[in-house]
Amino acid sequence: MKTKILVKVAMMLFLTGSFSSCSKKVNNESTSIIGEWKLERVEIMFVGESNDYSQYNIVYEFNENGILTVSGETDHIELYRGHETGEYPYSIISEVEAKEKVGIVDYRLKIGTIFSSFNVSSEGLIIDGRALDGATYYLLKN
Repeated sequence: MKTKILVKVAMMLFLTGSFSSCSKKVNNESTSIIGEWKLERVEIMFVGESNDYSQYNIVYEFNENGILTVSGETDHIELYRGHETGEYPYSIISEVEAKEKVGIVDYRLKIGTIFSSFNVSSEGLIIDGRALDGATYYLLKN
């Protein structure tokens, strides 16, 4: 009897710790994406295309208010594959909400109506939409 009670208590503590660590993870990710990022390249794996934009000054600025501002002169770039200049609402959603809406847990960044996964590292920001036949954006901290 005591063993069953101890197992139940241990499970409750484990679950409580799991849920609290998930919310911390989302908060850390949202603060790590804030700031200016320079677009380096865009890959579209579905068609086998890679476009280098490192010579252009195309900036993605993720603001704390949930607005992504894309700036730079993109009009003169032939076959430009990034986001057009302007403002886009973005949000970082929980893993649970992502699974409910998209069916894929990794897709937690929503820009406009498009879901993507993302990874922030010392090498930059990668916004990855490959699983939904989208593009992968490679950006460096500006």
